[in-house]
Parts: sequence; C-alpha cells; structure tokens
Amino acid sequence: MLTKIRGKHMKRIAWSIAIIIIPAFVLGSIFSYINSKKNSAIGAIDGNKITADDYRYFIKLAQLHIRLNANPEKSLSAGDLEQLAMDFMLLRKKADSERIAVTDKDVIEYIQRHPVTKIFFSSGEFDQTAYESFLVRVSNYNQLALTPRSFEEYVRDFVKIERLFINHISINITDDQAKELYLKDIEEAKIAYLSIPYKKFAVEVGISPKELEDFYTQNQPKFAVEAKVKFKYALIANEEEKRNELLGNLNTINTMAELEKAMDLTVKETDLIALTDPIEDIGWQPQINIMAFALPDKTLSQVIETDKGLIILEKIDSQEQYTPALAEIEKEVHQAYILNNAKKDSELFASEIIEKIEASPEKEFKTFANSKDIEYKETEKFKYYDYIEGLGLDENISKIVFSLEDNQVHSKPLLLDTSAYIVKLLEKTPFDDKDFQEKKPAYVAFLTQRIQYKERIDFITNIRQTANLELYPYDEQ
Repeated sequence: MLTKIRGKHMKRIAWSIAIIIIPAFVLGSIFSYINSKKNSAIGAIDGNKITADDYRYFIKLAQLHIRLNANPEKSLSAGDLEQLAMDFMLLRKKADSERIAVTDKDVIEYIQRHPVTKIFFSSGEFDQTAYESFLVRVSNYNQLALTPRSFEEYVRDFVKIERLFINHISINITDDQAKELYLKDIEEAKIAYLSIPYKKFAVEVGISPKELEDFYTQNQPKFAVEAKVKFKYALIANEEEKRNELLGNLNTINTMAELEKAMDLTVKETDLIALTDPIEDIGWQPQINIMAFALPDKTLSQVIETDKGLIILEKIDSQEQYTPALAEIEKEVHQAYILNNAKKDSELFASEIIEKIEASPEKEFKTFANSKDIEYKETEKFKYYDYIEGLGLDENISKIVFSLEDNQVHSKPLLLDTSAYIVKLLEKTPFDDKDFQEKKPAYVAFLTQRIQYKERIDFITNIRQTANLELYPYDEQ
C-alpha cells in the first residue's frame, strides 16, 4: 500500500526535520577555511558574529543528525553538510528568539522515543554501558568526541528545532483528502479507445508562403533555440591526494590557467551546452550547469562536489536564447504547420464522432471504429499511476479516466503526440467504504508526513530569505 504514491509524489524523507539540500547560500568548501580561522568571525547574522567555533558546532550537529536519522551509508557532499549546518544555525537562532525552552526531561524523552536511541531503555532500565558504547561508535565515525553531556546538549537543540516547527506548522487532513489518496492507490480501471492518427489528415501541398510566415510569427516561442554556455572545467577525483591541496590554495587562484599550472590538472572544454545537457565524461550534473549559467565570463566557480569528485569551472562563452530567422528553419516550420493543421482536423473529426456516439441509442463504441476505418483497442486493468497501454504514463490522462463512470465516453478527444483519442471507461473498481475506513489512518499519516515535508521546506526557505546573513570573504581577517 502507498508504494506507487510514494514513488511518484514524494522524495524519501531521510531526515526527521525534513530539511532539504538546496543552494540557498553559496558556502563553497568552508572546512579548510574555518580550520584556518580558529575562533575568528566568518560571518554574521543580524549583526551578531558567527565564529569558526560556532560554525564547527553546527557542522557537528548536522553530522550527528544525519547519523541518527539518515541511512548511515548515504553519501553527502561537503556542500550538503555545510548547507544543513547553516540551516540548523538559522533555525536555532529563530527558536532562541521565540524563547523556546527545553528541559532535561524533554531531552530524556527524546532519547527514549527516538528509533536509534530508545533501545537503551528496552529492558525497562537505562543501559548506561550500551549508551556510552554507542557514543564512542558515533564519535569514531564522525570524529565528534561525544560525551553524554555534549550529546544531550545536541539533543536539546534537536528538540528545540522540532518544537519550532510544531509552533509554526499546523496540519489538518480531511476525509476527502484521505479518500482521494486511497482511490488513487486502490482503484483499477479498464478502458476502450479509438485512435485517429494525425497523419490521416496531413496535407503537405498548397501551403502558401504567407500562411507559413504567419504561422512562424504567431508561434515563434516554439522555434526558439535555448540559451547555452561554454566552459572549461577541471575534475579532481575523490581518491586524488590533490583534493585538500586545492581547497587550501583556492583563494590564491583566479583563473583556470593558473589552476592548471599550479595544480598540474587536466582541463577540458565543453561545446556550447544548454541547461539540461550532459557534460562529457561527467554526465548531467545539474548543479554544474546552473553554476555555469550564473557565472560571469572568465571567472572561476566555487568548488562543486559531485559523485565524480571535485569540479571547478570557468565560463568562457555564452549564447543567449534566440529564434532563428524563418529562412534558416523553413523546413522545420513547414512540418510544424502541417502537424498543427492535421491536429486541428483530427480534433474536429474526433469531436464529431463523440457527438454521434452520444446521440446513438446504444452508444455502441466499437462500431464507430469499423465504420470510420480507425483503430479500436481495449486495455488491461490499470491503476492511477500505472502506464496505460497505448496512451503512456500521464497523470492528466489518469485524472480524466478515473473521473468517468462505467460506460461513459469522455466528452473531448485527447490530443497526444501522434494521434487523437476517444476514450470510454469500461469498468472501474467500486468504492468500498469499509475497506477505506480500515485503511484511512495510514493515508492520513502519509498525507500528514507529505504536507509537513512541504510546510517545513517553505518555513526554512522563508527563514533563509529573511535572515540578515553575511558570510565574510575567505581572505578577510
């Protein structure tokens, strides 16, 4: 139950407070930087300085939180960890400003109910030896140097942030919401359809230059060539010893040529690529493409951590989005014009058939296929999120199909890539209220989790946007 819904609509929530990693701040690789700063200020929030020691605390808080709440094998980049640490810093500051208090009893209750730490109370008595052994294991994994006292202070911050979310997020799931999700998970449908290929109506002759020019003018966005960038990049694989050397010396390097010379790296150059294009030898790494588009020309990027290793890039050229002249793409415009007209004619033809089906006493669907020399098909049973045989995987189609009653024909043709379709629902699973009432708590819990996830994202995003945060340049003392 809920398997398909989870797969389609919700990223797995690995962290209990549902903070996601998005590039709200450009932090770069700050680890080597804060290690060099000792207790100097690295930034400020609302005029209150952030010291390197402050930031180390929140890095450790983030590491512990991931260890307690995520898959221990989950691979996180340094940038992800830095972002989570910064989120914790902002959330804790917000909680402190609202005077959210956490008692020792609250800390103990958190440890008692957390899935990882509640085992220390499983026998009814607190197992001090197992508890201390657990802290040693976690410390060794992340070099946290945990003591019972320090661990419990980290937990105090977890509870404080948890209560901050509770104070600001209220969720009420209605029966209608739960029923809608239940039906998407349980209901099955079977349909029949008539398909009318657009090519049946394609007319390739008799198109005047004026018609083509008017079509091009009215539909220029369809023919736009998207913006592109060209950049140089250097990759340092995860196992390379030069990794720490690069991080330590980056603030003295300003160009890719200097980087190539100083680090003896292989520098490659892309062609002009779009935002969604893959990069040779690297594949599609969205954070790289986004960074390349955002960079000024001839400027080195921050170090970007990927599953391939550390990457640094320099944009060397760019091409703005533009629409080619008609003369350059006349063949493409010609084919688009033919398809556009054929699609309109197919839609009109299909609409006329639907009217005749509705007007016929028996509404015999299949006979219209035989009389009009168009294809008739029936599908096997499928659920809301399943691939529909012949029609594909499209939630908009599923919405239409599952809104129909048995033997009902949809009032409008569906216009897909190559054909127009007339759809009739043959049968659908009857609603079972008793089964729904038994399963409703699971759907309410799932919806609560999903909405809570979104609300928490919105909450932390708002805090990021409104925080008066300043991060000092690397070379500032």
